[in-house]
Amino acid sequence: MILDGVYRDRNYARFFVLETIARVPYFGEGSVSSYACSSLKRSLLSFAVLLPVFFTVLGYEQGSYRCFTCMKPLAGGDELII
Repeated sequence: MILDGVYRDRNYARFFVLETIARVPYFGEGSVSSYACSSLKRSLLSFAVLLPVFFTVLGYEQGSYRCFTCMKPLAGGDELII
């Protein structure tokens, strides 16, 4: 084994390396799921904000108004998300 050759007489250092290697999947899984969740949130928010803009550019102002009306409760009542 490679670690036996590298950490021949240093038991504590070998133990530390093995513990670190053993814990990597747990840390990696949390960061990947956290990144995926935040990435999805950003994508959905961008879509929700840009959708009324696309409607306006395409000349469909009623669709734009409808999007803002639907977003109104999400913003906390009377406030519009712009």
